[in-house]
Order: sequence, then structure tokens, then C-alpha cells
Amino acid sequence: MSDANRAAIEAAIVSIEPSFDAGRSRLSIDRDDQVERFIYRSIDRETGEVLGQWPADQVLHAMRHLREVEGLIVDAKA
Repeated sequence: MSDANRAAIEAAIVSIEPSFDAGRSRLSIDRDDQVERFIYRSIDRETGEVLGQWPADQVLHAMRHLREVEGLIVDAKA
């Protein structure tokens, strides 16, 4: 990754998560297949502690619940 791309990504992260410190943190991007969304985490390089996450766990939980309810309401059979 070029320095310009890295700087652009870090600037975007700071705009979303002001506590992100590229020197102390690393960015983790995972995909949650159940809600079909990417999860972005700021992780402390030394301790491995999650410093911030987007979307938050509460939002992911609500999205999973809505997917379950959606399956009860909508029948995909044609």
C-alpha cells in the first residue's frame, strides 16, 4: 500500500473514530456474513484491546435480530 493511500485511509478513520492513533492502533476489517456487513475495529498494537468498533456491537445485534424476524415474516418461496 502506498503512503498516500495509507494516509487517506487513516484520515478517513480519524473522521469516523477520533480516538484512532495510527502509531498505537491498527485497523482490523472483518466481514460479518450473518448481517452482510464489514466491521471495522481499532485495536491497540501492544495489548490487543479493541479501542473502537463500527458498527457497534449493539447495532450488529439489532441487525441480526431483524434478519431473524425478516425470515419469519417473508417467505422466499415463489
